[in-house]
Amino acid sequence: MSAWSKPYIKAVASKGYLKGYLDKSFRPQKPITRAEAVVVLDQAVGQLIHQPGTYEPKNTVGGNLTINSGGVTLKNAVIKGDLILAAGIGEGEVLLDHVTVEGRTIVNGGGENSIVIQDSTMNQVMVQKDLGRVRIFTKGDTSISNTVIKSGAKLEEEQGNEAFKSVSVESTSVNDLVQFEGTFVKVAVKSTVTLEISEQSTIALLETYTGSEGSAIKLLDKAVLKEIILQAAAKITGEGTILKAEINAEGVSFEQLVKEYILSATVKVVVIGGKEVGSSNPVPTVPSPGAGINSPGPVSPAPASPAPVPPVVNPGIPVSPGQPPVEQPAPEPGKVLDIRAAFIVQDKLYTLFPTIDDYSAVKWNVANSVTQETRTRPNTQKRYKTLESTAFQAERFLRRRMTLPIRTRLSIIRGLCYPALRLTTACMLKIIIAAAK
Repeated sequence: MSAWSKPYIKAVASKGYLKGYLDKSFRPQKPITRAEAVVVLDQAVGQLIHQPGTYEPKNTVGGNLTINSGGVTLKNAVIKGDLILAAGIGEGEVLLDHVTVEGRTIVNGGGENSIVIQDSTMNQVMVQKDLGRVRIFTKGDTSISNTVIKSGAKLEEEQGNEAFKSVSVESTSVNDLVQFEGTFVKVAVKSTVTLEISEQSTIALLETYTGSEGSAIKLLDKAVLKEIILQAAAKITGEGTILKAEINAEGVSFEQLVKEYILSATVKVVVIGGKEVGSSNPVPTVPSPGAGINSPGPVSPAPASPAPVPPVVNPGIPVSPGQPPVEQPAPEPGKVLDIRAAFIVQDKLYTLFPTIDDYSAVKWNVANSVTQETRTRPNTQKRYKTLESTAFQAERFLRRRMTLPIRTRLSIIRGLCYPALRLTTACMLKIIIAAAK
């Protein structure tokens, strides 16, 4: 048995789809017969519903049950295995009424007004539709312990219903839109995605993890995010309210103000309310309800967000007793941008950013490792897309400009011009790019 196949075989065997032969052997090199293939498929699919109608099983379904057609209502069913809502449903609708699923509920089909779950209990719901989005609407006494989102989806709860106990967003892309409408306890974002929290909806805790860099989170009017923990760069926009934010990664921006925020020691700069702030220059938080008009509101008491530093007085200028001290302008905090690659061609610096945006205002200080001469160069393009095609130009330029060994120059070119090496921003910043004329 090949090593790569062992986890897959173990998975299907644990579900009972493969049972081996009577002598307890598996015989992986033996060609499968037509009869054996039928048995495996039958065990995987279980009971099959492929016509519209209302179905009410008389007995408990011991294995799986598959629905492969729209226009189906399943009532008063207990399923010991998995409930599979297959791709054959298309954009059609399915109603699950008083259904208990002890295994997984796998959603591969359905449209944007499609899957309705009423007075049902689910262990885990997994949404993975290849094309388009699917809407899951819960009502009544429905309860879902765990929901895994792997494609575009809308999770919607009837008013008064709080079905979704825990939601995890995985294996998505920034083009996948996941919408939340209702009251949600916990949402974990583990891959890049676009999230939208609908009007008058609430999420108690939303946490982004490493691997979700570049996610966009939008709070519509009257949406409330009670707490957000950011372990990866993200952009938060909209008119909704954020009560508390714990920021543990660079590259985070909030379009709106945050009532209370905490910066970890590794975070130098974050954008809140359109302004760059850091641990040395916190901004006032959102005023509490009932506070005076001129009240700045409470500032986060966290150690990572201390009170504003007193103004620095120039000791060389005498101050009269009645004259206020002369404030020296505070240095603008440096911001390490998240870049995937950078190189120089002639007098231009090209960088590859993970997201498409206007970076024309970004400037870089470029130091010559030989003469220690420093020059400031503008970022000349919004996002350079043909990085690899110009690697030769960059190498030729470095060959002409730098007195470095050829092995070192080629290492710099490969490291900077090929994001597949997954060179981190910290490693990039350790490489001094020589480009002075």
